Amino acid sequence: MEGSQLPNFQQFCEHQFDLRERLGSLKDARPAPQISAGVVAEAICFMGALGLGSLLQCDQELRTEVGQAWFGHASSVVSDTTISRSLAGMPVDPIRTMLLSAYQEGRAVGQSKWEGALGKFRVGIVDGTSFGTSLASCVEIVGQSALLVDMEPIPKRGKELPASTTLLRRVQPALGTGRLDLVLGDGLYFNAPFFTLCLDDLHCDVLVKTDDARREVIVDAMGLFRTPPGQFTGIVRAEGLDLERLCTYQMAMASGFAMDGVDEEVTVVWIREEYLKKDLTVEFWVIFTHRYGPGLTIEDARELGHLRWDVETHGFKEFNQTMHSKHGYSHDPQVMMPLELLLSLMFILLQVFRQHLEERFKRMYPGMKHTRRFCYRKIRNGLEHPTSPGT
Repeated sequence: MEGSQLPNFQQFCEHQFDLRERLGSLKDARPAPQISAGVVAEAICFMGALGLGSLLQCDQELRTEVGQAWFGHASSVVSDTTISRSLAGMPVDPIRTMLLSAYQEGRAVGQSKWEGALGKFRVGIVDGTSFGTSLASCVEIVGQSALLVDMEPIPKRGKELPASTTLLRRVQPALGTGRLDLVLGDGLYFNAPFFTLCLDDLHCDVLVKTDDARREVIVDAMGLFRTPPGQFTGIVRAEGLDLERLCTYQMAMASGFAMDGVDEEVTVVWIREEYLKKDLTVEFWVIFTHRYGPGLTIEDARELGHLRWDVETHGFKEFNQTMHSKHGYSHDPQVMMPLELLLSLMFILLQVFRQHLEERFKRMYPGMKHTRRFCYRKIRNGLEHPTSPGT
């Protein structure tokens, strides 16, 4: 069966999101442009929808029947140089607003919460990555899909933490009723200013994963965990076999530890995993707060420690595979930020659209594993054959 038998993705973007109207409100710094900023932004969305790998390829594809069908007429020529000039002067705040609106579409189909043993949590992961030669800190909201809801440029290496602080201060209040319950970070975020930011300013809890055994709070916890069983109360221990990851694990957890500079006690979880096929042993720690929520079970803490990498695997990696985000579209960071935000917009809408089609994919391809890559390929096939009627 051809992808054209699926509903059309562009029509979904129009009917569910008013994409063209929203993009049409965008402006740039060019005086009296012949091709508006909205048309340029729509060309970038076209590039993302088809997964094109460069501005030149976008330019070339826009001149074809496929490009004309996207615009609904014989489109004006939007050259790669015009795209770059427009993006360089395009304000990013309106695009960020669109991204959050697309996230609301994801929330409507249940893509924005992680469920643990003690309830559902809205979990955000913050991390830095590179887009070509540009660096940015990103926030992913965990759910059935990796929803990259915003980015903040990192001016140079070593400045990820300040960029992440700016990013979270902007994102958390903008989420409204969908505010984050818990923010996840790697060892870089294991510091008092970041914990205080989350607890006092963002009014959410924080969880970090680290392998640095030298940290004082971890040294204190390990001294407690190494005592004979039963000597102290309040230590939770667990062990088991993880069939999904093919490893055995041992864990210990205790609360009430003081962290310098943080006006809140933290819980520390020690995790040791032995991988059966890799002859590999891994040891790491999860540190979290529970000022605002019910806390986490020891098993939940381990899962969230692993989930910290979701932004790498299902976030950045899938974003790159789907949108070619690692390509050096431009060496100008003023071009790259609006471009990456527009591609993120299409990434979210593609995931929401795929979720809407989940039952249809099951009927059309029974017994087949519906990977995201397979679904995106079928969705894009419908865009590449615009004369085929949709159903």
